[in-house]
Amino acid sequence: MGDDFCEGGRVMAFVEPVSAERAEDKAAQAYERIREVLGVTEIPEIFRYFAAVPAFLHDFFMNFRKFVLSAGKLDEKRKLLIAAAVAGQGGSSRWLDYLATFAEARGVSRGELAEALAVGATNSMYNVLFKFRDISGTDVFNGMGVGLRAHTFHGTSLDETTVELINLSLSDINSCKPCTSAHVAKVRQMGISDEAIYEAIQCAATMLGGVQFLRSVGMG
Repeated sequence: MGDDFCEGGRVMAFVEPVSAERAEDKAAQAYERIREVLGVTEIPEIFRYFAAVPAFLHDFFMNFRKFVLSAGKLDEKRKLLIAAAVAGQGGSSRWLDYLATFAEARGVSRGELAEALAVGATNSMYNVLFKFRDISGTDVFNGMGVGLRAHTFHGTSLDETTVELINLSLSDINSCKPCTSAHVAKVRQMGISDEAIYEAIQCAATMLGGVQFLRSVGMG
């Protein structure tokens, strides 16, 4: 990595945040929309980094408003917990801090946010194992016990539907085919509509894009 991206051994941001004063055209329009939707006067720092590519800022915020912030087939609380689990999966403390600012209004406690992260981390353990079984090229491992403890799935205050939607979303992100298929079947058995399942994935996809961009520019 070149000297332009390091200072004292610390990785610097690949892009600079765009202030409201410097925002032009599409970025300025997106900033106005952000102020209107979020009811803020100052543009959150995350979106100022996104404004380095105005088209991305516009697309992302429209998706964020619809699939993360707004109730649809899923309520706002479940969406926020799915989003937090995705941010945790991506290792983005900035996104977790920002999502936490919406928690109280959506009836989500800090403890529930932590539980969503724990469910996601536990799910990832299972994704690694079952994905390995699926792609190993042999059936020999299918006869071996899983051996991983997973009391977290049933040991939090989160309801079973929320836990399963988090598991489904992260299994899709982690490309674990048997896990994804199993969680789709389970949430269907629980009475969750296909439209709600799809909305959970749209929520997760939106958050993954936001996490990936922020981390890519060195501001995860």
